[in-house]
Amino acid sequence: MYSLEQNKITISSLLKQGYGQVYTYTYDHPTILEEMISIQSGCLSYSILCVGAGSVSSEVLLLISCGSCQSILTQTDLNTPRLINGAYWYFTDKNSFGFADSSIISQSSCDTYGPYDNLRLCWHLSNGAGGYRIGQISGLTSDTTYRKLMFVYPITNTTTKRLTTTSTTTTSTTTAPIGFTY
Repeated sequence: MYSLEQNKITISSLLKQGYGQVYTYTYDHPTILEEMISIQSGCLSYSILCVGAGSVSSEVLLLISCGSCQSILTQTDLNTPRLINGAYWYFTDKNSFGFADSSIISQSSCDTYGPYDNLRLCWHLSNGAGGYRIGQISGLTSDTTYRKLMFVYPITNTTTKRLTTTSTTTTSTTTAPIGFTY
């Protein structure tokens, strides 16, 4: 998991590594279960999913974490995050989707634990509300100045057919992409 203070991960750096940008909405957009299922169905068994957020006016992501697409997008029970590639992920329909640097979360409509924690991201899920937090920045449910982003590696024709894709730029790489260790 990376925060702005640690690394300056940019959208273009992910695209250059072969990731496909498969989800981009401002924080006021209500993320729904069907969108997540569509993304999961476009992932291969070894696909990597990166979830991040940042300002709409900047290429630099404020927070990003990556891991197995299939594992991240497998639903969890309320307040029962799953450790995936160094982050604790949760995906609970009618509640929320996100990650934290700790297994201790306070997940209801979104994770409100650790208000001063820079390494937590949460989006409302299937309850008609938008996103909620990027680290310490919270209350973003109707915000249009921050955006929610998802990237998949490798991007495939199957992925691009099933997802709303804003970019399908691909390149080959022989090393593990950013944020993931094979």
